[in-house]
Amino acid sequence: MSKRLPFTPAEILQLQYAVAFNRDEQSYKKIFLHYHPALVRFAYSITNNVDVAEELVGNALLHVWDMEERLCEIQQLKIYLFIVVKNGCAAWEAHHKTQAAPEAVALTSLYAGDGPLYPTAAFTRVMQAALQELPYKSKLAYLLVRPTACTCKEAAAVLGVSVHALETHLQLALTRMGTLVKEHLLKNK
Repeated sequence: MSKRLPFTPAEILQLQYAVAFNRDEQSYKKIFLHYHPALVRFAYSITNNVDVAEELVGNALLHVWDMEERLCEIQQLKIYLFIVVKNGCAAWEAHHKTQAAPEAVALTSLYAGDGPLYPTAAFTRVMQAALQELPYKSKLAYLLVRPTACTCKEAAAVLGVSVHALETHLQLALTRMGTLVKEHLLKNK
């Protein structure tokens, strides 16, 4: 059995029209299953809370169903959903700022299919700490481009910045994370 390739933009628009005008539950299910995993990984990377990530993504995807005919006005559903989830995460963070330790979920699970980044739990903690120390937009730029596989153009649209600004945020994120990882590796040599 061959693995289904991701939907093309034209197929996504067809699914949107089927949901909007025919209230087609099968089309909605396809949209849900197509975007849910990447959106949850993105939301979890920001909130460090699986339940909150699932709830925020569920709300965003439920909003797609509730939009009815207005769903057809959205030309790039992927970008729209990432913006909705990003805004939901920002609102959640504003109301629930805590210093609690992140849940014990391996960072490698957020990068499904890419394999482990490094086999130790200590390294996973270093990567999680490095992500949390990044400036907000740099963190979002990294999370959008790396684990969710958005293009730079899509990620820039989600963040509301130019592609050049996104690349600057990415460079900052990679430099800071690289420094922390290098320090960890030298310390544990």
